[in-house]
Amino acid sequence: MDEGKLTALAIEKLLPQQTDYDKTDGRGLQLVISTSGEKWWRYDYQWVGKNKSISLGSYPRIDLSRVRQQRKVFDDLIDKNIDPAAHRESWATQNDKIDTFTHVSNEWLASRSKTMSEQLKAKTTVRLKNDILPALGNRPIRNISRTIILKLIKAIENKGQVDKAHRTRQTIQKIFEYALKVGIIRHNPTINLHNSQLSLVTRHYKYMEAPEGIAQLIRGISTYRGYIKTRLALEFGALVFVRPTQLVHAKWSEIDFKEKEWSIEINGTRHVVPLATQMLKILMQAKPPTNLEGFIFHNRKSRHLTLSANTLNHALKSITKNVTQITVWGFQSMARQHLTEMGWSKLALKTQLQADRGVEDILQKDIGYTYKNLLLERKSMMQAWANYLDALKDGGDRLAMHGAIRMKNDSP
Repeated sequence: MDEGKLTALAIEKLLPQQTDYDKTDGRGLQLVISTSGEKWWRYDYQWVGKNKSISLGSYPRIDLSRVRQQRKVFDDLIDKNIDPAAHRESWATQNDKIDTFTHVSNEWLASRSKTMSEQLKAKTTVRLKNDILPALGNRPIRNISRTIILKLIKAIENKGQVDKAHRTRQTIQKIFEYALKVGIIRHNPTINLHNSQLSLVTRHYKYMEAPEGIAQLIRGISTYRGYIKTRLALEFGALVFVRPTQLVHAKWSEIDFKEKEWSIEINGTRHVVPLATQMLKILMQAKPPTNLEGFIFHNRKSRHLTLSANTLNHALKSITKNVTQITVWGFQSMARQHLTEMGWSKLALKTQLQADRGVEDILQKDIGYTYKNLLLERKSMMQAWANYLDALKDGGDRLAMHGAIRMKNDSP
C-alpha cells in the first residue's frame, strides 16, 4: 500500500459507524475509528509468519506526522530482523510527557462529548478537578499503580464520603479502560477494583446486622437535632431503602398519596415503591406544598435544591458518635438481610432493590407470577418492614414485630 493515504483534514471528517472500522495510511499503519467516535493508531506487521499489531495511541494526541515517524522506526527494525514489539516500551517512555493522567482524562472526556449529557460532563469535570487530578494529574498514566488508586479512594472514604468514593473509582476506571483501548497503556490496574474497595463498603453494614444495633440507630435518627429535612430523609431512607441519589432527589410530584406509591423513573422505566403508613406520616411531616412542586428533602436555601448524600452520611456519623461508619447505602444491606431472614421472597426483595435482571429471570420461570401480585406482596413487605423498625425502636421483642415475620409458605 502507498504511504500517505491519510490527511489531517480527511481524518477529521471520519465519522463513527455502527461498528469499528479502519482507514489505512499504508505500510501497516491503520487508524481505527470506534463506534463512539474515538480514533487511535495501530501498526500491523508480520513476524515469523504471524500477524502482529502494536497500538500507538490515540488521535489527535499522536498526530499524523509523529505516528509516521514511528512507523519508519518500526519498518527499520523489521529490516534489521528485530521485532518492533521489543521496542514498545521505549515508544511508551517517549510518550510519558504527554501521557499524563490529566492529558488522558481530557482526551477521554472529549471522546465522550457526543454521548455524555452536559450535566454529567459538568459533574465529572468537577470530580476530576477537585478529587482526582490533584493526586494523579501530573503522573504518567502508565506509572499509576493499583496501590496509588486505592490510597486515593481510601482517603475519600475515610472522610465518610462513601458515595463520592464510589463515583471517583468509577471515573478513574473509565479513564483507564479508555487508555487501554486506544493503546496508551498495556495493563489496566483498575480491573476488579470494586472487589478491593474497601473497608468502609463492608464495615458500615456490620453495625446493622444485630437488631439492637438497628434499634440504637433508629432511635438516634428520631432524636437528631439538626436540620429537620435531614432527619426526615434519614427516617424515610431507612424505611424505603432506595439508593442515596434517589432518596435525595425524591420529588413531591412522584408521590401518589391515594395509591400510597412513590414512582421513580429509572432509565425510562417506572419503579414503584409502596409506601407504608409510617412513610406517609413522614411525608406529611415534611409538609407537602399545595402545588406538589420541588424536592421533598430540599436544602435550607430552596425547595428546588436537594440535600446531598454526603450531608446525610455526616448526620449518620454524628448520630452514631463516630463509633462506626454507616452510610445511607447501608440501609439496603440492612433491609436485605433482615427481610430475607423473615422469609420474604427473593423476587419481592430484588424488585424493591431494583435488581431488574434477576426479577425478569424469575418471572420468566414462573409465568403465573405477575407484576400485579408482586406489587401486592411488596406492599405487605414494606408495611411489615416499617412495623419491624418501629418495634425495634420501641424495644419490642423480635419474634413479635407486629406481623413482620412472614412464613415462606404464606401467600402474598
